[in-house]
Order: sequence, then structure tokens, then C-alpha cells
Amino acid sequence: MSLLTIDVPALAKEIASELSAELKEKLGTIYIPRSHEDVFGVELFSKLRKRIHANGMTHDYFAEKLGLSVATLSRRMNNKSPWLSSEMYTALEILQLPHELLHEYFPKGGKG
Repeated sequence: MSLLTIDVPALAKEIASELSAELKEKLGTIYIPRSHEDVFGVELFSKLRKRIHANGMTHDYFAEKLGLSVATLSRRMNNKSPWLSSEMYTALEILQLPHELLHEYFPKGGKG
């Protein structure tokens, strides 16, 4: 099974380039966010993301180890759907972290 990857910023730029001059004038400046950090002002689950990468894992590999699809992991990491407590504890175990650090890697609202 192959996944469809869409480069949203590139697609948005392409669409913006095709807008008529009149419409561009009405819309004014179009801001195209590059990441959820640009949108929310803080990187969600930043400590968790850093630890995943520090352990040499990709998000795809981490999702597989957690038993999640890449799409589900993405929804969790972007705070679109809640983490199950079993997933959080399994993530800590995969990353070889003590359960006592749960609150640091899975802060309320994902901001940390």
C-alpha cells in the first residue's frame, strides 16, 4: 500500500499563483503556514518529537512500533485526536523512558 503525500504549501502556492490579479488585490497578502508550529506558535509534543528523532527513529517507524497507522500517529502528534493512556505508556517504553516522565512527554494540550 502506498501513501499519497501532498505538499500543502506547494499546492497553496500553485493555487495562489493562478488567482486573478483582481482577486489577489481583494484578498491581500496570503499567508501560507509551513508547519503546525507556524499555525499554533508552538511545536506540539516537541519533547516527544525530539526524543523520537534522538533515538534515530522516523515517525513512520515509531507509528509501526506503537501499532498505529502513520495517519493516526499524525493526528495524535497534531492534537487532532487524543492519545490513549496505553499508547502513551507504550511510547515511553519504546523510547526507554520511565513512566514517571509521562507528564513531560504528553503534556496537557500537547504544548511541551
